[in-house]
Amino acid sequence: MAEGLRNVNDNGEIDLWKIIPTLKKYLPRWIMSAVLVGFLSIGYAEVATHINKPELKSLVGFTYDGIEKGLDPSGRKFAINSLKSPEVINMALAETNTDLKLLEDVRNGISFEKIIPASAYDKFTVYNSILEKGGNDTLDAGEKVLETSYYPTQFTVCFDYSKTGLSGKEAVNLFNTILEKYDDYFYKKYGYNELMGNAVSAISYEDYDYPEAVDVFSNSLGILRNYVRQLSSEDNTLFRSTETGYTFNDLYSTINTLSSVDLASISSYIDKNNVTKNKEKAITYTEYRIEALKLLKEAGERNPGPWTDHSLTVAHCAEKIAGYAGMETEKAYVLGLLHDIGRRFGKRHLGHVSDGYSYMMSLGYEDCARICLTHSFNEKDLDAYVGN
Repeated sequence: MAEGLRNVNDNGEIDLWKIIPTLKKYLPRWIMSAVLVGFLSIGYAEVATHINKPELKSLVGFTYDGIEKGLDPSGRKFAINSLKSPEVINMALAETNTDLKLLEDVRNGISFEKIIPASAYDKFTVYNSILEKGGNDTLDAGEKVLETSYYPTQFTVCFDYSKTGLSGKEAVNLFNTILEKYDDYFYKKYGYNELMGNAVSAISYEDYDYPEAVDVFSNSLGILRNYVRQLSSEDNTLFRSTETGYTFNDLYSTINTLSSVDLASISSYIDKNNVTKNKEKAITYTEYRIEALKLLKEAGERNPGPWTDHSLTVAHCAEKIAGYAGMETEKAYVLGLLHDIGRRFGKRHLGHVSDGYSYMMSLGYEDCARICLTHSFNEKDLDAYVGN
């Protein structure tokens, strides 16, 4: 007790000058203690920061043809850095309602680690061992090392978000969104032909009459079918859309159904019922058909026989063939109906050809007259006559 109070005078006051020597004695220890406490505090803060904001990691793999050679799907050099392109990051920031000003901080926080399988390491190890030993196999081993190149198909994507100011939950959400947006970006750039995707919808079908529109749509659908078939044959991952649940093969089968069943039914309905946007044309052809049927009926009454049923059959066949050939179905029907109209004057073998021609010309039906004159000849030769 006395030792601790010997620097206090009789009035209970502390004599500062007597204390200073004692302070000098213990000062180095106090400074050392303060420094250690400071370091421990800083170290704790660093550890706490690391614990609270760990680096996020995710595995990304590619399985398309060419990645094993270091190429992207278009045949150019593949760059994993495209995952953190401004386009991808900005899309993710916008979707997660994150400040767009964090673009560079986020990009700088993303890094990649190549994953090389053990089999690749083994090859390099074997050849390297031979090189170190020297000998007759050294040159061959050296060539093998040069030939043995490996391009990773898998990468570990790392995201250090410590400089972004994001919370752990926000960082995880943003990181997952970046990976999703890269998936969309990659598919849009390489796996989806946007021009091909718009091939069907980009055409203004209003510019065509119904029969022509069906033909144009059928052609576009055929191009699309071939494109999807190619994607299906090259799909080694059995890709299935998370939105629709369809695979490329499902799409191919659906397009085939559209072409062979639905489109064929529509085309048949249009041809059979002569559906058209041109009202005046429809009226004209209808009147033309009615007139042709009247002429055939009168001819059949004048010279009865199976030739009238034959004419009706030819008319229907000509109409169908014209539909498939992209020709005027109504005109083909009428020409088929009147091709034998010369028989109204009786059975005269080759005479019905000239009789039909003269009769149609007298009515002003030049196209029908031409058919009457030529339909019995497969070649431009009088000896090639095929009628009776």
